[in-house]
Amino acid sequence: MNAQYNYSDAQRRELANLQQIYPVWRGAKQLSIKLNYRLRWERRGEREYLYKRVGKEGNGTSLGPRNPETEALFENFIVGKRDCQRGMEDAQAALAENLAICGALGLAQLPSQAAHILRAADLYGLLGSRYLVVGTNAMLAYELEAGNRFAFGLDATKDFDLAFTGGKTSFLASRPVEPAITLFDVLQQIDATYTINTERSFQAINSKTYEVELLAAPSVRGELPAEERLSPLTDLFEQEWLLLGAPVFQVVCATDKSPAPIVAPDPRWMALHKLWLAEKPTRKALKKEKDKKQGLALLTCVRDYMPHYPMDDAFLAALPHELRPHYDEWLSDAPPKPAAWHD
Repeated sequence: MNAQYNYSDAQRRELANLQQIYPVWRGAKQLSIKLNYRLRWERRGEREYLYKRVGKEGNGTSLGPRNPETEALFENFIVGKRDCQRGMEDAQAALAENLAICGALGLAQLPSQAAHILRAADLYGLLGSRYLVVGTNAMLAYELEAGNRFAFGLDATKDFDLAFTGGKTSFLASRPVEPAITLFDVLQQIDATYTINTERSFQAINSKTYEVELLAAPSVRGELPAEERLSPLTDLFEQEWLLLGAPVFQVVCATDKSPAPIVAPDPRWMALHKLWLAEKPTRKALKKEKDKKQGLALLTCVRDYMPHYPMDDAFLAALPHELRPHYDEWLSDAPPKPAAWHD
């Protein structure tokens, strides 16, 4: 079992600030995306018309001839654009200051590649509503949820796993932004070198060999939007367990001092899922030991520091027969619940 450590008071303070500052920044950023177009007056014959244009050479859409209504529309747009810019600058400055302190306090842990993907997915309303973080990166969110660091040596990863939820999770990190966007669109916005592995169509990989894999429970395989180019791996029935319970939402600090929102499955189900994976016959041997360590550490942390995720009679009654033996084995070997932890 890995050692557990309390966050210091300074770390707790800055992490709490990050949870408050990030949604403000996200709202400002989403508004800037929404207002990413131009309005201008253009003459057609004897009259002026208000045109909306997107991009430098974008096709224009006429909003009507100059009149009191279109003039008011234009003025409101100019004021809104100015206020949005000011709000974005203020939020960016507050976020940058907070993240610099988080980094100095040793809290910058998530790989920057994963952080870029998560921010974009969140900004477009995909995180939580459509996708969950189900790989090792989720451990950082569980640490924050518990207010305790337990995943030392268990959180490093060079790939990134997401699970498609099919709308089965009720958590919504942020409202979708129009126009709708797919996961592969998000990846290519971040890095145009991402391509789909022709032999593993559930996997995208970039020029630096960073891998993003899309998984899905069999029950949601038919819910993926038709325009999504990634084809999720859907023959993993154990993914069904990760759609149960109440997801965790936390914002962590990435190695490049940028924010990274994470929506991860209910930690009880994730812990037991990891313990089950550690004994799955087809699981790669090199991953099994890490799976077991993660599962044991997380389940103990849930018991000790997450009372809002009770492992009570109702939860135990819901466990499928595949998972109950893993819970019972952990319970028989689990260390005593500590009275208190010290820095």
